[in-house]
Amino acid sequence: DVTGDGGCLKRVLEKGVKGERPFAGDVFELGLDKSDAILGWETVIPWMERGERAEFRFGPEYAFGKQGAPPRIAPDAVVDCTLKLLSFSEP
Repeated sequence: DVTGDGGCLKRVLEKGVKGERPFAGDVFELGLDKSDAILGWETVIPWMERGERAEFRFGPEYAFGKQGAPPRIAPDAVVDCTLKLLSFSEP
């Protein structure tokens, strides 16, 4: 539980480089349109290590909320995804 409220659950699939984590303000690039980004990703990326791959389960408050993302994602949906932190850099 990354956030302490059950909204962002994490399971590590591949460990990353120990101690190589982004700091607040570091730059990371998403492999998709920035408008598709969810709060959950921004919340968990600082808790990942370079090269780490992990499965996440995001509650609606960290995903697409009450509005959802029709037609693919229903309102108040729980979202499961896999992320890999390839790299990050200082701004």
